[in-house]
Amino acid sequence: MDVLLTAQLKTEANSNTMVFVFWGNNQTLDGQVDLNKTFVDQPLIMDFNGDMIPDIFGVIAGVSADSSTEVCYLTGRNTVWQPALSSPVKMRIPHSNAFIDLNKDFTAGE
Repeated sequence: MDVLLTAQLKTEANSNTMVFVFWGNNQTLDGQVDLNKTFVDQPLIMDFNGDMIPDIFGVIAGVSADSSTEVCYLTGRNTVWQPALSSPVKMRIPHSNAFIDLNKDFTAGE
């Protein structure tokens, strides 16, 4: 993933976040991936499965008031959606996050 763009369309019904991923080819952007899902808030970019490829984690807006936490794996420029957490979790809106290297190994600390 080279560029991730988020957009919110303000309507009376909701203000969910749409996400678009653009893939690069040296100095140009040559492909776009529409994730076909909307998020309740800004997604978190993280390496969820430890394969050194950024994944997209967030709360997916449901049809009704229901929502679920899911992760989108972008392996090989293909999108694969899976449930992220086994227990229901209510995330704060807006949320905050940070990446900190605790032991100087150039990866996010645990």
